[in-house]
Amino acid sequence: MAALFRRLITGPASVPRRDAESVRPGCIAIADAPVGRVVRVSGHIASVVLRPETTVQALEAEIDDGSARLVIVWLGRGSIRGIEPGRGIIIEGRVVNADGQLLMHNPRYELLPRGAAE
Repeated sequence: MAALFRRLITGPASVPRRDAESVRPGCIAIADAPVGRVVRVSGHIASVVLRPETTVQALEAEIDDGSARLVIVWLGRGSIRGIEPGRGIIIEGRVVNADGQLLMHNPRYELLPRGAAE
């Protein structure tokens, strides 16, 4: 039944890709992010998923910087204005490894202006 309420929004297949040399100043490439450390990374939102669980609702976004992907989870949130596929974002928080996938919970974030050159 939860699948019935799950909303999946995936951006176009042409979400801009970046190489490690185009990382924003003050940020590191996702592929270089050390697990267990607080880092600042930037990229584009590749997808957004709402997980309406019975205990705690969660909004998930997958961030891609061209070097790797990082899953961001905002617990207790159903939506966040501006969190949408294709949007540029800078995030800061502690990276964890969850079954081989890089993950960050409730990070600080800065949305980049729409259409901003990366």
